[in-house]
Amino acid sequence: MTKELQTIEFMIGGTVSSIKVQIGDRVDRGDLVVLLNSDDLEIPLVSPCNGIVHSIEVEENEVVKSNTPLVIIETEK
Repeated sequence: MTKELQTIEFMIGGTVSSIKVQIGDRVDRGDLVVLLNSDDLEIPLVSPCNGIVHSIEVEENEVVKSNTPLVIIETEK
């Protein structure tokens, strides 16, 4: 099997209010991964696939620009 990396990002910027996973965690498609606050709205970002959290590219309370990689998930194909 080959491994692929899937990046979780969001089309608008905001503040990372909470990171719900740690490196090495197993996630399923649809699992909550990050909460992003933008314009006083809390936006839940979920895993697009099943896999293992490969890396976390941001920290809580960090202000991020649009399309900034937040979390990278390793999948097997």
